[in-house]
Amino acid sequence: MRSRVTYGMLSYTTHSYDWSLTFVTEEELRQTLKTHGWSLELRARRKTGKRYAYARRKKGGRVLTKYLGPEDRINQLDRQTVESKLST
Repeated sequence: MRSRVTYGMLSYTTHSYDWSLTFVTEEELRQTLKTHGWSLELRARRKTGKRYAYARRKKGGRVLTKYLGPEDRINQLDRQTVESKLST
């Protein structure tokens, strides 16, 4: 089991020593979601044209969707926040 330790803005996984910044890019977010069995979906809500990020996963015959935030703020998300949103 991996355990992630965060100090300030640096985090690492204890058994593999994967040093990285806690803030994620869109590609890092996609990879984090993929490791948890989710995919990233960017879609516009209503007629405003502003795009929002959602995590999406198929479970049985249903599609589960979790709101992550606006597209322009994806880089402000950290891995712990994303993982906590997926677990609820």
